[in-house]
Amino acid sequence: MEEPGYHKYFHPIYPPNLEDWIEFMEEDGEERRRGDISSESSSESGSFPGERFSRCVLIQSISEDVSNSVESGLEDNIKSFEDNMKAVKDNLKTEQTCGTDNNDNNDYITDKYSCDNQQYSNSDSPAPVIKCADNPSWLDTLRLDQLSWVGTLGIGGFGRVELVTAGENNNMAFALKKMKKNEITDEKQQQHILNEKKIMSSCSNPFIVKLYRTFRDSRYLYMLMEPCLGGELWTILRNKKRFDDESSRFYTACVIKAFDYLHDKGIVYRDLKPENLLLDSSGYIKLTDFGFSKRLEPGEKSWTFCGTPEYVAPEIITNKSHDNRADIWSVGILMYELLNGVPPFSKKNSSSDQVYSDILQGMKSVNFPSYMSATAVELIRQLCRLSPSQRPSLSVTRRYMWFAGMDWEGLENRTLTPPYLPTIAGVKDTSNFDNYQEETQQPEENFADWDIDF
Repeated sequence: MEEPGYHKYFHPIYPPNLEDWIEFMEEDGEERRRGDISSESSSESGSFPGERFSRCVLIQSISEDVSNSVESGLEDNIKSFEDNMKAVKDNLKTEQTCGTDNNDNNDYITDKYSCDNQQYSNSDSPAPVIKCADNPSWLDTLRLDQLSWVGTLGIGGFGRVELVTAGENNNMAFALKKMKKNEITDEKQQQHILNEKKIMSSCSNPFIVKLYRTFRDSRYLYMLMEPCLGGELWTILRNKKRFDDESSRFYTACVIKAFDYLHDKGIVYRDLKPENLLLDSSGYIKLTDFGFSKRLEPGEKSWTFCGTPEYVAPEIITNKSHDNRADIWSVGILMYELLNGVPPFSKKNSSSDQVYSDILQGMKSVNFPSYMSATAVELIRQLCRLSPSQRPSLSVTRRYMWFAGMDWEGLENRTLTPPYLPTIAGVKDTSNFDNYQEETQQPEENFADWDIDF
Protein backbone atom coordinates (compact mmCIF):
# COMPACT_ATOMS: atom_id res chain seq x y z
CA MET A 1 0.00 0.00 0.00
CA GLU A 2 1.28 3.44 -0.89
CA GLU A 3 2.52 5.49 2.04
CA PRO A 4 0.45 8.59 2.79
CA GLY A 5 1.81 11.83 1.47
CA TYR A 6 0.76 15.24 0.30
CA HIS A 7 0.80 17.27 -2.83
CA LYS A 8 -0.87 20.24 -4.38
CA TYR A 9 -3.83 18.48 -6.02
CA PHE A 10 -4.10 15.89 -3.25
CA HIS A 11 -5.09 16.46 0.32
CA PRO A 12 -4.42 13.54 2.66
CA ILE A 13 -8.06 13.50 3.67
CA TYR A 14 -8.15 9.76 3.97
CA PRO A 15 -4.58 8.43 3.97
CA PRO A 16 -4.38 4.62 3.97
CA ASN A 17 -2.88 4.53 7.44
CA LEU A 18 -3.55 7.83 9.19
CA GLU A 19 -2.64 6.63 12.68
CA ASP A 20 0.83 5.47 11.63
CA TRP A 21 1.28 8.66 9.62
CA ILE A 22 0.55 10.96 12.57
CA GLU A 23 2.72 8.83 14.86
CA PHE A 24 5.57 9.19 12.37
CA MET A 25 5.04 12.94 12.05
CA GLU A 26 5.29 13.37 15.84
CA GLU A 27 8.33 11.14 16.44
CA ASP A 28 10.85 13.94 16.01
CA GLY A 29 8.74 16.49 17.85
CA GLU A 30 8.70 18.89 14.91
CA GLU A 31 6.81 19.46 11.70
CA ARG A 32 8.18 18.18 8.41
CA ARG A 33 7.51 20.77 5.75
CA ARG A 34 8.11 20.79 2.05
CA GLY A 35 11.76 21.57 1.44
CA ASP A 36 13.06 20.12 4.71
CA ILE A 37 13.63 16.74 3.12
CA SER A 38 13.79 15.46 -0.43
CA SER A 39 13.43 12.13 -2.16
CA GLU A 40 17.19 12.00 -2.47
CA SER A 41 17.77 12.48 1.25
CA SER A 42 14.69 10.76 2.58
CA SER A 43 16.49 7.62 3.64
CA GLU A 44 18.86 9.64 5.78
CA SER A 45 16.18 11.71 7.42
CA GLY A 46 13.95 8.81 8.31
CA SER A 47 11.09 9.78 6.04
CA PHE A 48 9.01 7.51 3.92
CA PRO A 49 10.96 6.70 0.72
CA GLY A 50 10.15 8.97 -2.18
CA GLU A 51 7.74 11.15 -0.23
CA ARG A 52 7.71 14.77 0.88
CA PHE A 53 5.69 16.05 3.76
CA SER A 54 3.99 19.37 4.15
CA ARG A 55 2.20 20.61 7.26
CA CYS A 56 0.54 17.75 9.07
CA VAL A 57 -3.18 17.94 8.43
CA LEU A 58 -5.39 16.88 11.28
CA ILE A 59 -8.82 15.75 10.15
CA GLN A 60 -11.68 14.56 12.21
CA SER A 61 -15.45 14.60 12.12
CA ILE A 62 -17.08 16.22 15.17
CA SER A 63 -20.72 15.43 15.89
CA GLU A 64 -23.26 18.23 15.96
CA ASP A 65 -24.44 17.17 19.39
CA VAL A 66 -20.99 17.75 20.88
CA SER A 67 -20.60 20.98 18.94
CA ASN A 68 -23.91 22.38 20.18
CA SER A 69 -22.82 21.89 23.77
CA VAL A 70 -20.11 24.54 23.44
CA GLU A 71 -21.72 27.88 24.22
CA SER A 72 -19.08 29.95 26.01
CA GLY A 73 -16.67 32.48 24.45
CA LEU A 74 -13.47 31.55 22.68
CA GLU A 75 -11.21 32.64 25.50
CA ASP A 76 -13.09 30.41 27.95
CA ASN A 77 -12.84 27.26 25.84
CA ILE A 78 -9.30 26.06 26.53
CA LYS A 79 -10.49 23.18 28.71
CA SER A 80 -13.12 22.24 26.14
CA PHE A 81 -10.44 22.28 23.49
CA GLU A 82 -8.19 19.97 25.50
CA ASP A 83 -11.05 17.53 26.06
CA ASN A 84 -11.89 17.63 22.36
CA MET A 85 -8.29 16.95 21.41
CA LYS A 86 -8.30 13.82 23.57
CA ALA A 87 -11.48 12.68 21.82
CA VAL A 88 -9.93 13.39 18.45
CA LYS A 89 -6.92 11.21 19.25
CA ASP A 90 -9.15 8.40 20.48
CA ASN A 91 -11.39 8.61 17.43
CA LEU A 92 -8.50 8.63 14.97
CA LYS A 93 -8.32 4.88 15.44
CA THR A 94 -11.68 4.49 13.76
CA GLU A 95 -12.34 7.77 11.92
CA GLN A 96 -10.29 8.82 8.92
CA THR A 97 -12.62 11.36 7.41
CA CYS A 98 -13.17 15.08 7.57
CA GLY A 99 -16.92 14.85 7.66
CA THR A 100 -19.43 14.48 4.88
CA ASP A 101 -21.06 17.34 3.05
CA ASN A 102 -24.40 16.08 1.82
CA ASN A 103 -26.12 19.30 0.87
CA ASP A 104 -23.98 20.58 -2.00
CA ASN A 105 -26.52 20.88 -4.79
CA ASN A 106 -24.35 23.12 -6.94
CA ASP A 107 -26.52 23.85 -9.96
CA TYR A 108 -24.56 26.93 -10.91
CA ILE A 109 -24.39 28.56 -14.30
CA THR A 110 -20.67 28.95 -14.88
CA ASP A 111 -19.02 31.49 -17.12
CA LYS A 112 -16.36 30.47 -19.64
CA TYR A 113 -12.75 31.56 -19.67
CA SER A 114 -9.67 30.40 -21.53
CA CYS A 115 -7.64 27.86 -19.61
CA ASP A 116 -3.90 27.97 -18.99
CA ASN A 117 -3.21 25.83 -22.07
CA GLN A 118 -3.62 28.81 -24.38
CA GLN A 119 -0.47 30.32 -22.89
CA TYR A 120 1.78 27.44 -23.88
CA SER A 121 3.66 26.97 -27.12
CA ASN A 122 4.67 23.44 -27.98
CA SER A 123 8.22 23.42 -29.26
CA ASP A 124 7.73 19.84 -30.49
CA SER A 125 5.04 20.74 -32.99
CA PRO A 126 4.14 23.66 -35.26
CA ALA A 127 0.45 23.03 -34.67
CA PRO A 128 -1.46 25.81 -32.89
CA VAL A 129 -2.21 25.38 -29.22
CA ILE A 130 -5.79 24.35 -28.49
CA LYS A 131 -7.85 26.65 -26.31
CA CYS A 132 -9.92 24.69 -23.81
CA ALA A 133 -12.89 27.03 -23.68
CA ASP A 134 -13.13 27.09 -27.47
CA ASN A 135 -13.41 23.31 -27.76
CA PRO A 136 -16.02 21.99 -25.29
CA SER A 137 -17.27 19.31 -27.68
CA TRP A 138 -13.74 18.05 -28.23
CA LEU A 139 -13.23 17.66 -24.49
CA ASP A 140 -16.62 16.02 -24.04
CA THR A 141 -15.66 13.21 -26.40
CA LEU A 142 -12.13 12.74 -25.08
CA ARG A 143 -11.31 9.19 -23.99
CA LEU A 144 -8.78 8.01 -21.43
CA ASP A 145 -6.85 6.08 -24.05
CA GLN A 146 -6.33 9.33 -25.94
CA LEU A 147 -4.24 10.76 -23.12
CA SER A 148 -0.44 10.47 -23.31
CA TRP A 149 1.47 10.18 -20.02
CA VAL A 150 4.29 12.68 -19.50
CA GLY A 151 5.24 12.57 -15.82
CA THR A 152 4.03 12.62 -12.22
CA LEU A 153 3.30 15.98 -10.60
CA GLY A 154 2.50 14.65 -7.14
CA ILE A 155 1.59 11.72 -4.93
CA GLY A 156 -1.30 11.64 -2.47
CA GLY A 157 -3.19 9.40 -0.11
CA PHE A 158 -5.31 7.63 -2.74
CA GLY A 159 -3.12 7.88 -5.80
CA ARG A 160 -1.26 10.50 -7.78
CA VAL A 161 -1.51 13.40 -10.19
CA GLU A 162 -0.05 12.88 -13.63
CA LEU A 163 0.82 15.35 -16.35
CA VAL A 164 -0.79 14.12 -19.56
CA THR A 165 -1.21 15.53 -23.05
CA ALA A 166 -3.88 15.21 -25.69
CA GLY A 167 -5.16 16.85 -28.83
CA GLU A 168 -3.58 17.28 -32.23
CA ASN A 169 0.13 16.43 -31.91
CA ASN A 170 -0.40 16.22 -28.11
CA ASN A 171 -0.20 20.00 -27.80
CA MET A 172 -2.64 20.31 -24.89
CA ALA A 173 -1.63 19.62 -21.28
CA PHE A 174 -3.76 18.37 -18.38
CA ALA A 175 -3.26 17.37 -14.78
CA LEU A 176 -4.93 13.98 -14.34
CA LYS A 177 -5.77 13.15 -10.74
CA LYS A 178 -6.08 9.38 -10.26
CA MET A 179 -7.70 7.94 -7.12
CA LYS A 180 -7.56 4.21 -6.36
CA LYS A 181 -11.06 2.81 -5.93
CA ASN A 182 -9.98 -0.15 -3.82
CA GLU A 183 -8.73 2.27 -1.13
CA ILE A 184 -11.90 4.40 -1.08
CA THR A 185 -14.03 2.04 0.96
CA ASP A 186 -15.67 4.17 3.66
CA GLU A 187 -19.05 5.64 2.80
CA LYS A 188 -18.05 9.05 4.11
CA GLN A 189 -14.90 8.97 2.03
CA GLN A 190 -16.93 8.18 -1.05
CA GLN A 191 -19.43 10.95 -0.43
CA HIS A 192 -16.63 13.39 0.24
CA ILE A 193 -14.99 12.68 -3.13
CA LEU A 194 -18.31 13.01 -4.93
CA ASN A 195 -18.83 16.32 -3.18
CA GLU A 196 -15.39 17.61 -4.19
CA LYS A 197 -16.18 16.80 -7.81
CA LYS A 198 -19.51 18.64 -7.64
CA ILE A 199 -17.95 21.77 -6.18
CA MET A 200 -15.07 21.89 -8.65
CA SER A 201 -17.41 21.22 -11.56
CA SER A 202 -19.49 24.22 -10.52
CA CYS A 203 -16.53 26.63 -10.58
CA SER A 204 -15.28 28.58 -13.58
CA ASN A 205 -12.98 31.37 -12.49
CA PRO A 206 -9.47 32.47 -13.57
CA PHE A 207 -8.24 32.24 -9.97
CA ILE A 208 -9.42 28.65 -9.45
CA VAL A 209 -8.03 25.50 -11.07
CA LYS A 210 -10.51 24.29 -13.65
CA LEU A 211 -11.94 20.77 -13.60
CA TYR A 212 -12.80 19.84 -17.19
CA ARG A 213 -14.30 16.39 -16.79
CA THR A 214 -14.10 13.12 -14.91
CA PHE A 215 -13.68 9.45 -15.80
CA ARG A 216 -14.11 6.18 -13.95
CA ASP A 217 -13.17 2.55 -14.46
CA SER A 218 -12.76 -0.53 -12.25
CA ARG A 219 -9.44 0.70 -10.82
CA TYR A 220 -9.48 4.50 -10.63
CA LEU A 221 -11.52 7.66 -10.46
CA TYR A 222 -10.03 10.36 -12.66
CA MET A 223 -10.27 14.15 -12.56
CA LEU A 224 -8.97 15.97 -15.65
CA MET A 225 -7.82 19.42 -14.59
CA GLU A 226 -5.96 22.51 -15.66
CA PRO A 227 -2.20 21.82 -15.40
CA CYS A 228 -0.72 25.06 -13.92
CA LEU A 229 2.85 24.11 -14.75
CA GLY A 230 4.34 27.02 -12.77
CA GLY A 231 4.30 24.85 -9.65
CA GLU A 232 3.35 25.67 -6.05
CA LEU A 233 3.59 29.10 -4.47
CA TRP A 234 5.11 27.24 -1.51
CA THR A 235 8.12 26.27 -3.66
CA ILE A 236 8.76 29.91 -4.58
CA LEU A 237 8.39 30.99 -0.95
CA ARG A 238 10.76 28.24 0.17
CA ASN A 239 13.42 29.42 -2.27
CA LYS A 240 13.02 33.15 -1.55
CA LYS A 241 12.65 32.69 2.25
CA ARG A 242 10.02 35.46 2.41
CA PHE A 243 8.23 37.90 0.11
CA ASP A 244 8.18 41.68 0.25
CA ASP A 245 4.96 43.65 0.64
CA GLU A 246 4.41 44.07 -3.09
CA SER A 247 4.70 40.37 -3.89
CA SER A 248 2.63 39.33 -0.86
CA ARG A 249 -0.03 41.86 -1.81
CA PHE A 250 -0.32 40.44 -5.33
CA TYR A 251 -0.65 36.83 -4.19
CA THR A 252 -3.06 37.68 -1.37
CA ALA A 253 -5.19 39.68 -3.79
CA CYS A 254 -5.42 36.64 -6.09
CA VAL A 255 -6.69 34.60 -3.15
CA ILE A 256 -9.25 37.28 -2.28
CA LYS A 257 -10.54 37.19 -5.85
CA ALA A 258 -10.91 33.41 -5.62
CA PHE A 259 -12.66 33.67 -2.25
CA ASP A 260 -14.97 36.41 -3.56
CA TYR A 261 -16.13 33.98 -6.22
CA LEU A 262 -16.51 31.01 -3.86
CA HIS A 263 -18.24 32.92 -1.07
CA ASP A 264 -20.72 34.43 -3.53
CA LYS A 265 -21.68 30.83 -4.35
CA GLY A 266 -21.98 29.95 -0.67
CA ILE A 267 -18.81 27.81 -0.72
CA VAL A 268 -16.42 27.90 2.23
CA TYR A 269 -12.93 26.69 1.25
CA ARG A 270 -11.29 25.87 4.64
CA ASP A 271 -7.81 24.86 3.48
CA LEU A 272 -5.86 27.94 2.43
CA LYS A 273 -2.04 27.68 2.49
CA PRO A 274 0.84 28.23 0.01
CA GLU A 275 0.86 24.53 -0.92
CA ASN A 276 -2.65 24.85 -2.34
CA LEU A 277 -1.84 27.84 -4.52
CA LEU A 278 -0.52 27.05 -8.00
CA LEU A 279 1.14 29.36 -10.50
CA ASP A 280 -0.13 29.36 -14.06
CA SER A 281 2.11 30.17 -17.00
CA SER A 282 1.49 33.91 -16.51
CA GLY A 283 2.59 33.86 -12.87
CA TYR A 284 -0.95 34.33 -11.54
CA ILE A 285 -2.28 32.26 -8.65
CA LYS A 286 -4.96 29.58 -8.92
CA LEU A 287 -6.60 27.89 -5.95
CA THR A 288 -6.62 24.08 -5.95
CA ASP A 289 -7.55 21.14 -3.70
CA PHE A 290 -11.21 21.42 -2.72
CA GLY A 291 -11.19 18.42 -0.39
CA PHE A 292 -12.38 20.45 2.61
CA SER A 293 -14.75 22.78 0.76
CA LYS A 294 -18.44 22.86 1.48
CA ARG A 295 -21.44 24.72 0.17
CA LEU A 296 -23.54 26.43 2.86
CA GLU A 297 -27.05 27.69 2.36
CA PRO A 298 -27.71 31.32 3.41
CA GLY A 299 -27.46 31.50 7.20
CA GLU A 300 -26.25 27.90 7.46
CA LYS A 301 -23.23 26.96 9.61
CA SER A 302 -20.87 24.01 9.53
CA TRP A 303 -19.58 21.97 12.46
CA THR A 304 -16.88 20.00 10.69
CA PHE A 305 -13.46 19.97 12.36
CA CYS A 306 -10.93 19.98 9.52
CA GLY A 307 -8.03 21.87 8.07
CA THR A 308 -4.32 22.38 8.56
CA PRO A 309 -3.24 23.04 12.19
CA GLU A 310 -1.36 26.28 11.52
CA TYR A 311 -4.25 27.75 9.52
CA VAL A 312 -7.35 26.49 11.30
CA ALA A 313 -9.65 29.18 12.72
CA PRO A 314 -10.30 29.29 16.50
CA GLU A 315 -14.04 28.69 16.14
CA ILE A 316 -13.28 25.40 14.40
CA ILE A 317 -10.94 24.33 17.21
CA THR A 318 -13.52 25.03 19.91
CA ASN A 319 -16.22 23.14 17.97
CA LYS A 320 -18.29 26.25 17.51
CA SER A 321 -20.19 26.56 14.28
CA HIS A 322 -18.34 28.33 11.47
CA ASP A 323 -18.96 29.80 8.05
CA ASN A 324 -16.91 31.58 5.40
CA ARG A 325 -15.40 33.87 8.03
CA ALA A 326 -13.07 30.97 8.83
CA ASP A 327 -11.58 31.69 5.39
CA ILE A 328 -11.08 35.33 6.42
CA TRP A 329 -8.91 34.14 9.33
CA SER A 330 -6.82 32.04 6.96
CA VAL A 331 -6.16 35.04 4.70
CA GLY A 332 -4.48 36.76 7.65
CA ILE A 333 -2.41 33.66 8.39
CA LEU A 334 -1.38 33.46 4.73
CA MET A 335 -0.32 37.12 4.74
CA TYR A 336 1.89 36.49 7.76
CA GLU A 337 3.51 33.42 6.21
CA LEU A 338 4.17 35.12 2.88
CA LEU A 339 5.83 38.06 4.64
CA ASN A 340 7.85 35.93 7.08
CA GLY A 341 8.34 32.54 5.47
CA VAL A 342 6.69 30.78 8.41
CA PRO A 343 3.13 30.93 9.79
CA PRO A 344 2.47 32.76 13.08
CA PHE A 345 1.45 29.53 14.81
CA SER A 346 3.98 26.83 14.05
CA LYS A 347 4.52 23.20 15.01
CA LYS A 348 8.30 23.47 14.63
CA ASN A 349 9.03 23.29 18.34
CA SER A 350 5.68 22.16 19.69
CA SER A 351 2.87 19.65 19.23
CA SER A 352 -0.42 20.17 17.42
CA ASP A 353 -2.09 20.59 20.82
CA GLN A 354 0.17 23.54 21.61
CA VAL A 355 -0.45 25.09 18.22
CA TYR A 356 -4.19 25.01 18.85
CA SER A 357 -3.74 26.46 22.32
CA ASP A 358 -1.66 29.29 20.83
CA ILE A 359 -4.32 29.96 18.20
CA LEU A 360 -6.97 30.28 20.92
CA GLN A 361 -4.85 33.04 22.49
CA GLY A 362 -5.05 35.01 19.26
CA MET A 363 -2.53 37.44 17.82
CA LYS A 364 -1.55 38.94 21.16
CA SER A 365 1.21 36.34 21.58
CA VAL A 366 2.48 36.51 17.99
CA ASN A 367 5.80 38.16 17.20
CA PHE A 368 5.74 40.69 14.36
CA PRO A 369 9.30 41.30 13.12
CA SER A 370 10.43 44.89 12.67
CA TYR A 371 10.72 44.49 8.90
CA MET A 372 6.96 44.04 8.62
CA SER A 373 5.14 47.22 7.64
CA ALA A 374 2.69 48.75 10.09
CA THR A 375 -0.12 48.49 7.54
CA ALA A 376 0.51 44.76 7.08
CA VAL A 377 0.51 44.15 10.83
CA GLU A 378 -2.70 46.11 11.24
CA LEU A 379 -4.53 44.10 8.58
CA ILE A 380 -3.31 40.74 9.86
CA ARG A 381 -4.49 41.58 13.37
CA GLN A 382 -7.93 42.52 12.03
CA LEU A 383 -8.29 39.46 9.82
CA CYS A 384 -7.30 37.21 12.71
CA ARG A 385 -9.67 38.52 15.36
CA LEU A 386 -10.82 35.73 17.67
CA SER A 387 -14.44 36.65 17.17
CA PRO A 388 -15.54 35.87 13.60
CA SER A 389 -18.08 38.72 13.64
CA GLN A 390 -15.27 41.23 14.21
CA ARG A 391 -13.25 40.20 11.16
CA PRO A 392 -13.56 42.46 8.11
CA SER A 393 -15.37 41.17 5.06
CA LEU A 394 -13.40 40.62 1.86
CA SER A 395 -14.76 43.86 0.40
CA VAL A 396 -13.71 45.80 3.49
CA THR A 397 -10.31 44.06 3.50
CA ARG A 398 -9.61 45.55 0.09
CA ARG A 399 -9.94 49.05 1.54
CA TYR A 400 -7.22 48.67 4.19
CA MET A 401 -4.09 50.76 3.76
CA TRP A 402 -1.96 47.70 2.97
CA PHE A 403 -3.90 47.36 -0.29
CA ALA A 404 -3.62 51.07 -1.14
CA GLY A 405 -2.75 51.44 -4.80
CA MET A 406 -3.72 47.86 -5.64
CA ASP A 407 -5.15 47.73 -9.16
CA TRP A 408 -7.98 45.28 -8.61
CA GLU A 409 -9.35 45.82 -12.11
CA GLY A 410 -5.93 45.15 -13.60
CA LEU A 411 -5.68 41.99 -11.52
CA GLU A 412 -9.03 40.77 -12.76
CA ASN A 413 -8.11 41.62 -16.36
CA ARG A 414 -4.68 40.02 -15.86
CA THR A 415 -2.80 43.11 -17.02
CA LEU A 416 -0.65 43.39 -13.87
CA THR A 417 2.92 42.12 -13.99
CA PRO A 418 3.25 39.26 -11.44
CA PRO A 419 6.18 39.17 -8.98
CA TYR A 420 7.53 35.98 -10.49
CA LEU A 421 7.18 34.57 -14.00
CA PRO A 422 7.76 30.81 -14.08
CA THR A 423 9.90 29.28 -16.79
CA ILE A 424 7.84 26.76 -18.77
CA ALA A 425 9.38 25.29 -21.90
CA GLY A 426 6.16 23.71 -23.17
CA VAL A 427 3.27 21.40 -22.42
CA LYS A 428 5.60 18.61 -21.30
CA ASP A 429 7.69 20.67 -18.88
CA THR A 430 7.52 19.33 -15.29
CA SER A 431 10.64 21.15 -14.08
CA ASN A 432 8.70 23.29 -11.58
CA PHE A 433 7.57 20.19 -9.68
CA ASP A 434 9.42 17.55 -7.69
CA ASN A 435 10.62 14.38 -9.38
CA TYR A 436 8.62 11.17 -8.95
CA GLN A 437 8.98 7.73 -10.44
CA GLU A 438 6.37 6.39 -12.81
CA GLU A 439 3.74 4.15 -11.24
CA THR A 440 4.33 0.55 -12.33
CA GLN A 441 1.92 -1.48 -10.19
CA GLN A 442 -1.80 -1.35 -10.88
CA PRO A 443 -4.28 -1.44 -7.96
CA GLU A 444 -6.78 -4.24 -7.61
CA GLU A 445 -10.05 -3.88 -9.44
CA ASN A 446 -13.11 -2.68 -7.54
CA PHE A 447 -16.55 -3.07 -9.08
CA ALA A 448 -18.56 -1.14 -6.49
CA ASP A 449 -21.04 1.26 -8.09
CA TRP A 450 -21.04 4.07 -5.49
CA ASP A 451 -19.21 6.23 -8.04
CA ILE A 452 -21.77 5.82 -10.80
CA ASP A 453 -22.43 9.60 -10.81
CA PHE A 454 -18.76 10.56 -10.71
